[in-house]
Amino acid sequence: MIKKQGKTFNFSKSIIGRITHQKKSSFEDENCILILDEKEIKKFNNSNYSAIITNALPKNSLSSKIPILVMDDFHFLNENDIVEITSKGVLQVLFQSNSFHNALFVTEQCNSKCLMCSQPPREIDDIDYLFKINLKILSLINSKVTLLGITGGEPTLLNNKLSTLLAEISNKLPESEIHILSNGKKFCDFSFAKEIAKNCSPKMVFCIPLYSDNYLDHDYIVQARNSFNKTVQGLYNLARLNIRIEIRIVIHNLTLVRLNNLVRYIYFNFPFVEHIALMNLENTGYTRANKDVLDFNPKEYFETFKDAVLYLDENLMNVSLYNFPLCLIPKELWSFARKSISDWKNIYIDECLDCSVKNECGGLFNSAGIEFKQLIENVK
Repeated sequence: MIKKQGKTFNFSKSIIGRITHQKKSSFEDENCILILDEKEIKKFNNSNYSAIITNALPKNSLSSKIPILVMDDFHFLNENDIVEITSKGVLQVLFQSNSFHNALFVTEQCNSKCLMCSQPPREIDDIDYLFKINLKILSLINSKVTLLGITGGEPTLLNNKLSTLLAEISNKLPESEIHILSNGKKFCDFSFAKEIAKNCSPKMVFCIPLYSDNYLDHDYIVQARNSFNKTVQGLYNLARLNIRIEIRIVIHNLTLVRLNNLVRYIYFNFPFVEHIALMNLENTGYTRANKDVLDFNPKEYFETFKDAVLYLDENLMNVSLYNFPLCLIPKELWSFARKSISDWKNIYIDECLDCSVKNECGGLFNSAGIEFKQLIENVK
């Protein structure tokens, strides 16, 4: 998410609050972080806000007890955004009120080490800390949320806290679509799956990756033994509990080899999944370190893509392509492509400017490498 550096005054600890540009009555403002420009802050005398963000600090403000963050530019902040400000002046946007791509980050821990992981795991004790932050975020949301993700790391490592978090989300956002990104392995334990299912609403979907039709390839890609068997059993347990499931396939050299075998395996063995997503690589995290074994040219695999997607579609399975620019996939597959890249890391390069299908295209990751950018073509 977005991070910016400023300078703090009167901060003794981190503060999480909801952004407002409008002065509130005293009973409304205790969880609000008020944005004031240089002229407004000179006349301001209310100390009930969690903090103030401004672009200039008047002399008399230093005598006030209210925490103040001074930043050159705060125009990226919108009404009802939720942010954290640390005592060292780092502002991090935790929730964007006008975005379709918000997520709760629940842990950096994971029980896999996927070769193409964009968020490399760390063995740190962060579950309790992030759990409290995420409950705070949920309590502050007061704008409409169409979609909310839960991501990590591996969310199931929260154990019972995941069930608590899902219950809180169901209560706070009963109409929102919730996507939980998980490797699905812990659901091989039916009792655990049953416990999590207790607080799953019909709006919740578990998005689980499967990278091959055999355990050798899948386990190698995720760098963890017995992962394939656990994930497969987890899928069956979730289906048994009537939990909604999406299967995700990240496309790279190692998954392309047996992609057509994999989609057939999914069709015959998991007819209960509601969606299958074929996803382009994000060039960050472990992907960069493993570039030599993962990298591929989408144009060289047109036929493989087409065969896999059309096979699923012809067999009435719901399939989409995520993170692929339209110019890099066969025209027959354009209707399956989705604008799936989070807005804060989504770009269009010079070659895209006059493209006839730019408005329909999902663009690129801002981490895209030079070689990938060189493949982009202007569609006339």
